[in-house]
Amino acid sequence: MSAPRDPFLALRNPEFRSFIGVRFFTTFALQMQFTALAWTTYARTDSKLALGALGLCEFLPVILLALPVGHQVEKLEKKRVLLAALGVALLGSTLIAALNLPALHDRLPLQALIGGFFALVALGGVVRAYFAPTFFSLIGGIVQPGQQTNSATWTASAFLAAQVTGPVAGGLLLHAVGGFGAQLAVIALLGVALFFGTRLNRHLPVAHPAAHLEHRETDRQKLLAGLRFVLGNPYMLGASLLDLLAVLFGDAVPLLPVFVKEALGMDEQAYGILRAMPGIGSCIMMVTLARFPPRKNAGKILLGVVFAYGLGMLAFGSLGLGAVKNHLTVPALFALTLAILLVCGALDGVSVIIRQSIMQLHTPAHMRGRIGSVNSIFISSSNELGSFVSGSMAAAMGLVPAILAGGAFILALTAGTAWFNPTLRKMDLQDRK
Repeated sequence: MSAPRDPFLALRNPEFRSFIGVRFFTTFALQMQFTALAWTTYARTDSKLALGALGLCEFLPVILLALPVGHQVEKLEKKRVLLAALGVALLGSTLIAALNLPALHDRLPLQALIGGFFALVALGGVVRAYFAPTFFSLIGGIVQPGQQTNSATWTASAFLAAQVTGPVAGGLLLHAVGGFGAQLAVIALLGVALFFGTRLNRHLPVAHPAAHLEHRETDRQKLLAGLRFVLGNPYMLGASLLDLLAVLFGDAVPLLPVFVKEALGMDEQAYGILRAMPGIGSCIMMVTLARFPPRKNAGKILLGVVFAYGLGMLAFGSLGLGAVKNHLTVPALFALTLAILLVCGALDGVSVIIRQSIMQLHTPAHMRGRIGSVNSIFISSSNELGSFVSGSMAAAMGLVPAILAGGAFILALTAGTAWFNPTLRKMDLQDRK
């Protein structure tokens, strides 16, 4: 890692601080909303299928609309798109709150209530499809030369902090004030995000550097240009595939509820503590990287931390082996699990920062919307489908063999990436001047 730099370099930009505000409060509010809504749905239906369908309603619009929305966002003024998306999110949240009113919640037929939830979550998925390319396009216009790596660190930190704390806040508010009160809090937080959004400058579309060539492209070619660019860039493609495949087939964190119950024999309180550890580890690492950014040998660092993550998954799985469990007390097993998840979260934090820096440094200004949408496809696919793959592997192989197989897969994947993508392995990260 390089020598210490000003950790608050990007935050000294007032518009970047407003961007961080809108990014954090939007993510925090939507995470809190989905957590409360998922609990309410399951409590009313007692159906795991309904819970899965709720997630699918949010996931499908993002995947289906990503490419056309990314292209559309590039043609529009970004602040206006962001404020419009926040306005639709506020409208949807108001309707969700209305469905949680006791007067309606208890009187509506169950089918109508759950159908309303599904429809509004799908609307939220459409809004999310706009958020990803809009945020990525905005950051390119806000960040000054020399601030790209530092801004990537703070942007990822804000996003992750919101992802970690949003569900916790949603659960606590649901317990304290009920579904209606929790959804009112979501509306208030989106209002705060909207306030920060109004403080951003206008960001007009960026002209294509070779406009005479762009006019020759068909609509289909323009739509797929972002995907073609990512597939043709060894840094973006290598880092994105490494993350996608590692999360899809190697990440055991989605199996944590089963591990806590079967391997540790503990309750939901232990699960809540352990589930927070990866996020805490990532946040700690990201704050550290604001001071010591991974510029020199960034490719080797990326491959090294992913390989170490695979070792962490092997260590995590080994705690469920009878030979290990029989020689350790439950508190010792719990402490070791906590430490492993904390370290794995820190390693993932390094990976996130490097991948975000690659995206910022290698994306042409006129393609930020389309490439931001392609990136959202990779992230959404790995996060949403990863849980399904992990559960399927555990059902087919058993809990411990599935975790160990996932860890071994990550080691093989990292070695293969290092061998077949030497360009990524030799990568350095240098801010544009």
